[in-house]
Amino acid sequence: MNRSKFDVVAREYDAGRPGYPDELFDTIEELSGTFLSGSRIADIGAGTGKATRSMVERGARVVAVDHGDKMLSVLRQRTPQVPVLQADANALPFANRSFDLVTFAQSWHWVDLDRAPAEVVRVVRPGGALALWWNTPDTSQQQWLAEHRARLAALSTNEVDRHFDSMWQAIPSAFPEFDVETAGVRWQRKVTREVVLDELRSKSYVVALGARGARDFVEREAALLTDAVTDAGLNAPADVSEGEMTEAFVVRLAVIRVAPGR
Repeated sequence: MNRSKFDVVAREYDAGRPGYPDELFDTIEELSGTFLSGSRIADIGAGTGKATRSMVERGARVVAVDHGDKMLSVLRQRTPQVPVLQADANALPFANRSFDLVTFAQSWHWVDLDRAPAEVVRVVRPGGALALWWNTPDTSQQQWLAEHRARLAALSTNEVDRHFDSMWQAIPSAFPEFDVETAGVRWQRKVTREVVLDELRSKSYVVALGARGARDFVEREAALLTDAVTDAGLNAPADVSEGEMTEAFVVRLAVIRVAPGR
């Protein structure tokens, strides 16, 4: 099992990465036909437990799975009642038909498409479902966010965005025997500059710059974000005020239902 790319930034990941809105989980229940309360759920690629905690709060019985030991260590500290397993989607340590729902919050793009789809379906009970989702930035109405994301795209030469798009588009072909339903859930969060910087530090392609390269890039971005907040104090745009920045997202959600008779 490969070491998680995120173990070295587990604290920053937990501090900076966005969670998910209540409406997302309402939509998952609607599309999957599965109420989270009382359901047995495997949260694969759980990381530090962003989605895990939301589902536990709604009454789900969640098992958190990740291959990052330090990521799971943060999850254990934050949510000690949740059982955790160090594994990944390509070889799940569960019996057939073990779960009502299997979830991938911000993690499906890391799987092996030749192995994971069949392995995941194997552990879903007939009548259960699989839910895959990603927070994607909505830069359409926020100048600071559009500029920030453009700089990140340039850093990764747009490779990350292309990979997300290709994995999203490949979902129907990865599950040819099943119906796939999709939805988009819009939401926003208000954050300080420091939260945005922690989110930046947790990006895999920033980590790939190495300790010094990542530090230099984050310092340059910190100065640019400081300018955005300072300008906001003078011009008071709607997306930056009183030291807080509004960060908008669209959650891309795909739900794959496993037929009861399967």
